[in-house]
Amino acid sequence: MSPIIKVENITKVYSRKGEQIYALKDVNFEVAKGEFVSIVGHSGSGKSTLLDILSCIIKPTSGKVWINGDEVAHASERLRTKIRREVISTIYQEHNLIPVLNAFQNVELPLRLKKIDPIERREIVNKYLKLVGLEERSGHKPDELSGGEKQRVAIARSLAISPKIIFADEPTGSLDQETGKQIIDLILETRKQIGTTIVLVTHDLNLADMADKIIEIKKGMVINIKNGK
Repeated sequence: MSPIIKVENITKVYSRKGEQIYALKDVNFEVAKGEFVSIVGHSGSGKSTLLDILSCIIKPTSGKVWINGDEVAHASERLRTKIRREVISTIYQEHNLIPVLNAFQNVELPLRLKKIDPIERREIVNKYLKLVGLEERSGHKPDELSGGEKQRVAIARSLAISPKIIFADEPTGSLDQETGKQIIDLILETRKQIGTTIVLVTHDLNLADMADKIIEIKKGMVINIKNGK
């Protein structure tokens, strides 16, 4: 079976004051469908740059990336936008909810962009708000929710498009330990239920160990790939 993510010789170079800075250098790895993979490394190691490349936000300087069978590193912006809207979803450390929209409307937004029928949209939003335990908080705006609740809304929004891949960038970094564990448990439970592939960027080695596979990055290079516990 072909991997759902394949990274081949990815390098990302930035020029600063005439000097070339390597954010990533010759990165290679694969992720199988349904796999839970963690990417670890110290601050500045290149893991967030890698996630931005995988998420079709930025392009590498060289190398190739396949997402769900499509080569996206050098693809048209139209294809990259389609991948972002229909194949992948990202959960960030900061929930990135829209302040003027309530929980229901925040989860509904990507479905509106996909022009999903209003009746179907309501069913989908209610389904995922219930899954994250917030169906009774659907009318509340972000400033009326706790940090953990806002992150759960962000997870529901990510799941609403039924993504094949979820990228999670330090999703528990701004939460206390207990709430953070609840968020990770929720991500793993949804993975079990719908078979979504999870790629988690974290500096928390205890959290990383929960993954099927751990990719360690240092100074922009993959220095180790090992199985989790």
